[in-house]
Amino acid sequence: MNIFKRKPKLTGEEFKTKNFTYKVWLKENALPLIRFAENIRMMEMLSLGISGEEMGKIVSAMRLLSSKGLNKPENSSKMSALVEHIATRGELVIHLDIIVNIVALHAIRSDENPFIVDAKIHKEKVNDLRKYLETENGYAFFQQAGLKELSGYINSSPEELAKLLNEATEQVSQLNQNLDDFLSILSLSPTSELSSSTLN
Repeated sequence: MNIFKRKPKLTGEEFKTKNFTYKVWLKENALPLIRFAENIRMMEMLSLGISGEEMGKIVSAMRLLSSKGLNKPENSSKMSALVEHIATRGELVIHLDIIVNIVALHAIRSDENPFIVDAKIHKEKVNDLRKYLETENGYAFFQQAGLKELSGYINSSPEELAKLLNEATEQVSQLNQNLDDFLSILSLSPTSELSSSTLN
């Protein structure tokens, strides 16, 4: 197939943060395979409202409960609480960190090889873009990204979007605190058995 014989041309809008210049790869179907696969995975995470790290914590808790025996009512009820926690996220949460990760996947840094997803560079990009989002107009940030997949998150006024994202960030923070409290009750360190994902 031609897609494997030559690299697709990198085309898109440029924008600058304080530290770097980026070009956004707008054509999702022309993304290199490794970025395309990560994009699909992150969009699934976005629909669930949960990051890889957060899911890692929940899986750790579920494994611990399973090892203690789900035939015990107290363990069964705690497992149900974790399932409900996942369901709540999918129904209510707009996860800003995941959105920024998606933009970072499409935003190719000037010193970056677009055909490689380097974990270190990706993390630096996420941190840089998150700071950019906090110092610039959030609505403009998403408009500059120009990603059709995120259009459902930007169909509102700048004021409404800023309010929505702030509320979503607070909600995720509270859910994560509740999860860590729950894990401490289970005598499980919140940082144990975390996902090996390169995403934040």
